[in-house]
Amino acid sequence: NNWHRGGRIRDRRATVPCPWQIQFHDLRNYCGSAWYEKDFSIPDKFKGKRIVIVFEAVDYLSKLWVNGNYVGEHEGGHLPFKFDITALIRFEENNTVTLNVKDFQDLAEIPAGKQIWYSRISGIWQNVWIEAQGESFLADIFALPDIDNCSAEIKVEACSLLKEEKEYTLELEVISPNRERFIQKESVSLSSGTVTKKSFLFRFENPCLWDLDSPKLYEVLARLTDKKGRVVDSASTDFGMRKVEAKENYIYLNNRPLYIIGVTDQPDTPDKNVYRSEYSFPSDEDIKREIKLAKELGLNLLRKHVKCENPRYFHWADRLGILIWEEPPFFEKFTKESTQRFKETLKEMVIRDRNHPSLIIWGIFNESWGISEVNTSKAQQEFVEKMYDLAKELDPSRLILDNSSGYGHDCGAFLGMYPTYHHVKTDINDLHVYITAPDHYLQFKDWVAKIKARKKPVLLTEFGLQDPPNLDKIKKFHSGETPWWINSHSPLKRMEGYESRFYRWGLDKIYGDFTYFHQSHAWHNFEGLKCEIEEVRKNPDVSGYCITSFCDAFFEPFGLLDYFRDEKVFHEDLAKVQVPDLLITERSKLNLYSEEIFQASIYLSHLRETVLKDCTLRWSLAGFDISGKVEGIEIKKIGPAEIAQIEFKVPRVKTNKAVRVKLSLEKDGKVLAENYLDIYLFTESEKRLITEEEINVHAPEKGLLETLRQNGARVSEGLKAKIPFAVSTLLDEQLKDYLSKGGRVLLLQEDTLVDDEMGLTVAEPIFFPGNPFYYLKRSLFPGIPFDNPLGWPFYRVSPHRVLANLGRIEPADILSGCYGQFVKVDIQIDKEKILKDELAAAITKLNYGGGKVIISTFKLTEPYNSNDPVATIMLHNLIEYLVRGFDCQTSIPFNSSFRPSFVRK
Repeated sequence: NNWHRGGRIRDRRATVPCPWQIQFHDLRNYCGSAWYEKDFSIPDKFKGKRIVIVFEAVDYLSKLWVNGNYVGEHEGGHLPFKFDITALIRFEENNTVTLNVKDFQDLAEIPAGKQIWYSRISGIWQNVWIEAQGESFLADIFALPDIDNCSAEIKVEACSLLKEEKEYTLELEVISPNRERFIQKESVSLSSGTVTKKSFLFRFENPCLWDLDSPKLYEVLARLTDKKGRVVDSASTDFGMRKVEAKENYIYLNNRPLYIIGVTDQPDTPDKNVYRSEYSFPSDEDIKREIKLAKELGLNLLRKHVKCENPRYFHWADRLGILIWEEPPFFEKFTKESTQRFKETLKEMVIRDRNHPSLIIWGIFNESWGISEVNTSKAQQEFVEKMYDLAKELDPSRLILDNSSGYGHDCGAFLGMYPTYHHVKTDINDLHVYITAPDHYLQFKDWVAKIKARKKPVLLTEFGLQDPPNLDKIKKFHSGETPWWINSHSPLKRMEGYESRFYRWGLDKIYGDFTYFHQSHAWHNFEGLKCEIEEVRKNPDVSGYCITSFCDAFFEPFGLLDYFRDEKVFHEDLAKVQVPDLLITERSKLNLYSEEIFQASIYLSHLRETVLKDCTLRWSLAGFDISGKVEGIEIKKIGPAEIAQIEFKVPRVKTNKAVRVKLSLEKDGKVLAENYLDIYLFTESEKRLITEEEINVHAPEKGLLETLRQNGARVSEGLKAKIPFAVSTLLDEQLKDYLSKGGRVLLLQEDTLVDDEMGLTVAEPIFFPGNPFYYLKRSLFPGIPFDNPLGWPFYRVSPHRVLANLGRIEPADILSGCYGQFVKVDIQIDKEKILKDELAAAITKLNYGGGKVIISTFKLTEPYNSNDPVATIMLHNLIEYLVRGFDCQTSIPFNSSFRPSFVRK
């Protein structure tokens, strides 16, 4: 155990700061003990001073020796700690510092955050330095601005290690952004073992406020001098004259309503440079560039998710003007030990960061991680309340969110069945939802409309969409190799096998390469996210939102930026949506036949305090001589308002096409706001079914039969054996008998959950975290203007069920495929049974017994009956494909009990 006293650690050279998992491939999955050692010298100017070594963050249990002498230990992985090493320093020769770090495999009772899911960050992962202090020294400075009274209270703590009491002068100098100087002095007596607290009140005649557009900072210089006027110790900090509060529906910044346009910034472990081919600790330029990109996107807040952020980030946020919400890393298991560690982490985080004006929200928990029984457990509720009170006592000047979307195990609220609040003690109510558009647009719209403020601001703090990563770009950054983090050791393992599934499932034949695969999904997701933002901004009870997330991170590629903090293809377009004045067109009906009437309500989400008068709304249909205007529009208050109704007959078109409705709000020739909505126009000829063959219709409701007849089909009710073609919404013995005699069937299996009826499973896919993507084989549906993955033309027909157990079906027989994040889908059969990593389909064809069947889970019947053009084209094309005849590479034979097994043809 005493080996370090006479030895040297020289096995390998380590870069500091950097976790050992990141810099040493053979330690990628290592958790245990490691030893660091370094020689250093101390300058003569430090003589007579107290010498302290400061570690900004070391994960997790640290023990320190200097020149072979044990100094002390520290437990914690995210915040600074220091040791006094004065007595052990040699000025005339080199000194040796030795640090033993132990990180534990089991993190259940340790506030570790997402390194539980991402990469571990063991060892010295932030900066280390040595500083000199006096025997009497300044321990803390805390500024509490009060803009209403044009003042700031500065609280100072001073300590001494001297045995005898000694008199000092504590001088505070405050320098305004205009370089005005304000100085106050006070005598203090310091003695060993006590903390002396002093408070100074500074008044400013015309204070310079810190704001997003004008981030002005005040400097505080504190000096502790002895009776001879010598400076014993000094310290400095910055603060901003700004105020944040919650009143009724809104958050207010400097007494003005603030609409939060934010993003969740995932805690890449250790940081976003982990994705580079050669890791380097983030530079100031890295941080500044990131904040500037956020502001370019129209963001005003970054949610630093379950991570104590690097103080240099706050330094630049204060100076560049962006807001921060910070929350500590979570633990998993609620015990006496874990809660005590969490309490210390929260306390140290608040004390360290509370002078930064950019920081306006303290988060405590997220989604009940670590407090999973908070909805019913009095002990957990009391702990949450105590943490709220602790943070408020340490810093009464900021808002506190106790448990972001704290639904516990209420998955109905989380997955969007209904908006539900589960908070214990909070200044803000918030919600998370991962319903996605366009496939679940109507559900998302309904859910958002139900959100109501309850005398506190409500934020939608998690929602968004994910893009499949651009593996071509990633490999290029890594010399053609797949980097380790693509197939990381995360227990969730969502990334593993991404590349092989892309080719095995035939997506290269749909999209070509990974570059186009990524870009097409990025544009698809932008259109969905644009819609979701518009729906949120239509609700006056919602006072802001945070998108998931800022940058792609490990197995969560939700980012507005990619893994390398580069802009995605929609960067400039998203910025146009996140503006103070946003025009929004109601998405009432997007698919129209020639000469149908388009009608829509137009809203303006107005986030400025300025009153708008005598404005004109102009609209036009791009490519056609169709336009209009509404004059005399007036907006008197902040928030959303319906400002107009527009109505026009769409033109007669010769080919089906997408067209854009353009809108602008103008005053005196100046454009105040603009936006667009894409609609899809179809020829009237698409209403008619081409085939002249008679079709059986096997469905309990008469609507499908009647609509087919109205659209020119020769139809017969039931399953007549002499008619070889059938459309059915039922999978029953009668249909199986029809198939066994050689019938051809289009089976519309839209909502029914079926397991093993045909050796297949029709069930609900699980895409979280992510969203479903569907593709169609273009040759089958030539009349629909679409790109893969399927977008807005299909918003009414998108499936909510998929076909699974497709491992033995040939990809050529899949006419419409379905996949999620990293080209995989999990299928929920029931509460106990989940199929993992499944290939799934929305339309597939099979030989079944002596017949053939096309199975579709698209929601076609209701939209078809209500004359939706896309549903009509899809159903008619599938019927025509059925009648023409087709080959299948996959066959399912009957057995004696009609329970089939898979064989290949």
